[in-house]
Amino acid sequence: MPFVSEAERRWGHTKEGEKALGGPAAVHEWDEATKGKDLPERKNMKDKRGHPYSHTTTHHHKDGSNTSKHHHESDPAKDLEYAVPDHEGMMAGMESNLGGGAGEAEAAPGAAGGAPMPGAGA
Repeated sequence: MPFVSEAERRWGHTKEGEKALGGPAAVHEWDEATKGKDLPERKNMKDKRGHPYSHTTTHHHKDGSNTSKHHHESDPAKDLEYAVPDHEGMMAGMESNLGGGAGEAEAAPGAAGGAPMPGAGA
């Protein structure tokens, strides 16, 4: 598999990177696969995340319910906030809106069975 950035290539040549990739032979294989390519200094994190949110805040309430808010990376009007009755609902909401590469079009308030919060952007 080729490196995707110069930063990753440098990391691959550290002891930690070499171990994670599977040893010197694997690093050599990655070098060969990348040979001659013009790599960016760093890979855009949005591409890796697969969703438009920079971070998430979750408020845990005394009754066991949760309110989660996914903060859009550049437009607060596109923040997504929803309430769920329990931990399982919170985890389902995270998976629905963040896991599996959900994007803006797929992320909808209440997608995991929670109710959208008043005034929350979609």
